[in-house]
Amino acid sequence: MQIEETVKIQTAETPKPLEAERNSEQFIYIFRKKIFKTNLSLCFVNMRLQLRFFKLPTILLTINLIVNLFYNCSETVNGPHEMQPYNYSPLNPGEVSSYWKYFGYYNSTVWFRDSNWVYQGFEAFNINFSDSSFEVIDSTKREIIDETEISIDNTTYIARAFVNTRLSIQPRKEAPKWLYWNSDDGIYSMGGYSITDTLFVKGLKLKYPVKSGEIWQGHNVFYNGVDFFTRKSIFTKCISVNEVISTPIGTFECYVFINRTIVAEDVSGFYDHYQYYAPDVGLICQVVLNISQDEIETQGFVSVLMLYDYQILN
Repeated sequence: MQIEETVKIQTAETPKPLEAERNSEQFIYIFRKKIFKTNLSLCFVNMRLQLRFFKLPTILLTINLIVNLFYNCSETVNGPHEMQPYNYSPLNPGEVSSYWKYFGYYNSTVWFRDSNWVYQGFEAFNINFSDSSFEVIDSTKREIIDETEISIDNTTYIARAFVNTRLSIQPRKEAPKWLYWNSDDGIYSMGGYSITDTLFVKGLKLKYPVKSGEIWQGHNVFYNGVDFFTRKSIFTKCISVNEVISTPIGTFECYVFINRTIVAEDVSGFYDHYQYYAPDVGLICQVVLNISQDEIETQGFVSVLMLYDYQILN
């Protein structure tokens, strides 16, 4: 889930002069009790205390106050800075230069299902790759090209940049870069960057470890050719942790997730993304149903990504 935090700074009321300043410790206690309602006021009060009590030479005092103001105010207002490493995740493995290649299939005919249709495994899609209605429209290479540091909400994350390149027409330098961070509790989408836009935002994409039946509101980042933007999914759900799927390069036991998103704010219907992840390999297959609801039946178009080659560097 996308996490957004805003630091709010409240300005403390101007303090009234204190009657007694005989005991410095009592003075500090009373002053803090009455005035230190915000972290920011602490910085300025600390400066006043140093001016009153320590009698430092002007130059040294000025240097001390500047350093103290910079350190204390940044530390108290923004909080301590954290560094989060990129952890290993079986569902999103690999170092820089690892890659995965997929055939992209599209069904040129309308595929119907009734409202009682229930997913019972990959076979439920009735996909026949030898059918002439299924055509390979392109092949895509997904590659880890870089490791970078990004800062969100006073925390620095070690993220990795992925690029999805259509091998037939799209030069690599023009493709947007997608940022991901592996945590102990799952895979997070961290935004992306391109020659026209940059977006850093943290949102849970996939839980891991995960049990079949677990459901959460996922997070998706999109790119329209110019700008990145986010959209929360209707839901993301793990529907299997051990489904076996056969591909052109072998058979894999997979975790299966369904991610449902709206088509657009002003368009009825939704997309269902069925994604198959094999531990220590990554995404094996993705089936996308473009569903539009009517009173009689559900109608959808099917597109499929199927892994045919990969190289994982560890």
